[in-house]
Amino acid sequence: MINKDPLRRQMRALRGTLTPEVLGRAGEAITARILDLPEVQRARTVMCYVAFRREVPTAALIDGLRRHGIDVAVPRILPGHTLEARRLEDPLVPGALGIPTSDGPVVEVDVCVCPGLAFDPRGGRLGYGKGYYDRWLEAHAPWTVGICVEEALLDTVPTEATDQPMAAIVTPERVLRP
Repeated sequence: MINKDPLRRQMRALRGTLTPEVLGRAGEAITARILDLPEVQRARTVMCYVAFRREVPTAALIDGLRRHGIDVAVPRILPGHTLEARRLEDPLVPGALGIPTSDGPVVEVDVCVCPGLAFDPRGGRLGYGKGYYDRWLEAHAPWTVGICVEEALLDTVPTEATDQPMAAIVTPERVLRP
């Protein structure tokens, strides 16, 4: 088993240096790029995380998806390190770990916008270490897109057999399709 904790600490420290203005600009640019993706345009339902603790903001993306007539789901963490996709219904409610979620019904999704501490051009994703997304992605197999600031796109992210690759990575500057 690979020890990814030192890299997670390093990436959390990097994230801590990003100002709200930098994150806001990144979120706007990433939103425009994601809304242009054919896989997203064809989707009926997209699961998108609600930004938390200096993640790339997703409020504009969620609004954009809704404006394009795409249903939005948000992740909900359950006991036992599991995750489910819940239809986004207002208002959001506090979920596990303080992460905002929805009380809407469980839904199937076509596309999942995944958070991560870092990504690489091969589709590798460094998550937060609990495996919520990896297990859910393996079970549900939606088209996946990871989003991050350019600084969180590394040459290589250490991965293991249980880590689920991204079909695309979107930064403020580019779209990568491994």
